[in-house]
Amino acid sequence: MERRLSGSPGKDLKGARDSDLVAWSKAGDLEAFGELVRRYQKPVFRIVLRMVRSPDDADDLTQDTFVRAHRGLKTFKDEYDFHPWLYRIAVNQAINFLNKRKRQAAADLDEIPEGDIRAGPEPESPLQSASRQELLTRLETALDKLPEEQRTVFLLRVQEGLSYEEIAETMDTPKGTVMSRLARARMALRKHLGVPVDREDDDLRLE
Repeated sequence: MERRLSGSPGKDLKGARDSDLVAWSKAGDLEAFGELVRRYQKPVFRIVLRMVRSPDDADDLTQDTFVRAHRGLKTFKDEYDFHPWLYRIAVNQAINFLNKRKRQAAADLDEIPEGDIRAGPEPESPLQSASRQELLTRLETALDKLPEEQRTVFLLRVQEGLSYEEIAETMDTPKGTVMSRLARARMALRKHLGVPVDREDDDLRLE
């Protein structure tokens, strides 16, 4: 049966596959792309928020991600899945933002007189309670200490449930590198949290 690509009437947008929505969006159907936004706005926001740590900045970057995705649809290859491609845009947006913020912070630091620099807060004491909320708070802090690549891989795998192949596609990185980064991230987080290495990843979820 030939697909109708000229407009949304007659299409089951909510029941459509991502590939159909992408095809319709490429043909100029804004409502089809709006359905893609509806499906992936929350996970994109979560990923970006965990990276930039600011809801306002994450909201702006999420919007920018979808603007860039819509503009880039013409170059999207139909044989690939949509959401890893979208997540790659989101991750790149967040990385660029963080790099810009680091450069700005370094520039600001150069302007601070040496005598005004204070020591940062003391590291948190070891985990004293097994309560879920305390564990989550510690996890947030531990994630901030991970290298950027490890933190991103961990969030995509454990929090968003992407496969190794999808993460590799998202980050444009070999699957073996993804698995190595994830293993190092898990070990570092468990060491920081005092969680036994044989516990399930559910113990490290941000929920």
